[in-house]
Amino acid sequence: MLIEVARRGKRISPERESMVHLAGFAVLVGLLIVISFLDISRLFSGGALLLSASTCCARSRGESELITRASETHGRQDWNRLKQ
Repeated sequence: MLIEVARRGKRISPERESMVHLAGFAVLVGLLIVISFLDISRLFSGGALLLSASTCCARSRGESELITRASETHGRQDWNRLKQ
């Protein structure tokens, strides 16, 4: 909206518009690559791709130290042992 006010209703050239679209698409593809790389590296290091329900519930109860320690060891059995 601010860009339209600053340009006073003038149209943007098709070349410039396509460059803006290309830049936005490049940012999205870059984020896709980075997030995929982080997920794959977490998978190979033994970590979980998704948070478990117990981790989410523990966050709401304020048990962040247990979550941190359990996430360092990456295991359901370790999480249960630390929780007791």
